[in-house]
Amino acid sequence: SSSSSGGGGGGGGAFVPQVHIVTVEMQCIAAVSSVRIYLPSSLAGPVLKKQAYNQLITAQNNFPGRRLPIVQPEEFGLHSADVKTLTARLSSLSARLAASPISAKPERERQRYFSLHRQQQACVERMQVLKAEGRVSHLSQFRTELKSRLRVLRRLGHISNDGVMLQKGKVAAEVESVDELLVTELIFAGLFNTLDASQVCALLTCLFDMEKSKDIVVLRPELEHGYAALKDTALQVARVQQECKLGIDPMAYSQSFQTGIMNTAYLWCQGKSFVEVCGACSMFEGSIIRLMRRLEELMRELVAAAIAIGNEELQAKFEEGSKRIKRGIMFQGSLYL
Repeated sequence: SSSSSGGGGGGGGAFVPQVHIVTVEMQCIAAVSSVRIYLPSSLAGPVLKKQAYNQLITAQNNFPGRRLPIVQPEEFGLHSADVKTLTARLSSLSARLAASPISAKPERERQRYFSLHRQQQACVERMQVLKAEGRVSHLSQFRTELKSRLRVLRRLGHISNDGVMLQKGKVAAEVESVDELLVTELIFAGLFNTLDASQVCALLTCLFDMEKSKDIVVLRPELEHGYAALKDTALQVARVQQECKLGIDPMAYSQSFQTGIMNTAYLWCQGKSFVEVCGACSMFEGSIIRLMRRLEELMRELVAAAIAIGNEELQAKFEEGSKRIKRGIMFQGSLYL
């Protein structure tokens, strides 16, 4: 290390180097030069220190830009491909750092940028950890829900303890339009056996999500028994799901079935005209048509379910219901025909 002082009272005196010997840590060394300066055995006196300083200046003057060459790995006998790859990468990164606008900033400002970058990297790493924990948490929730649903299927008799599909499971597998567990319980409870095709179609409209109406619907007497049985069965199914740790309110579920279009569907299946059935409820005509088409699709699914368990009586009833629904203007390809 050297400093300078001027003589003659602060005018234009000659440059006088002040050489000091200091100790530095390894982490403070940025690079090692391949140029070696032979120093005397002792640097105790100022004369010897000045000689060493002059040798350094002379060595620097021998190279362009007074930049001493950096020692290369080959000079240490390192000729492996890995060393060459790392050396090339180091050179590339050094060039990129030198070309960066931050390199032209003062040291204090560069350190501030480096500190902000480290904080950003720490946030990115933390975000990745949290995302991984979130994925594990979601998988755990899915596994828990899957176990609960399997318990429901076993309790309701859709699968055996060994996971083999039973008759109820075959029926439920055919139903996609509405709650298959509830429909399956209604079938095996024998409710549809006590109703005619028109009553079955009217009752099944309760299973669809529809526009809530403020109007109070008074059910026809022939539809009241089926609706009451549906609510009781829904309450039983929901309680089983609740006992198996699925998030459901049995009472709210059993009260969620709307009767807004039951009378309309019953009259349509009885052969009434479109004008007559539209007067039986306050829903828009387009909404009635959409629901009736969904109902006809559900009837076809129930026909397939009856075939799956070999119940010809139910199959015939569901086919009859489908025929009663699929008629007239509701199933025209275009309303302009």
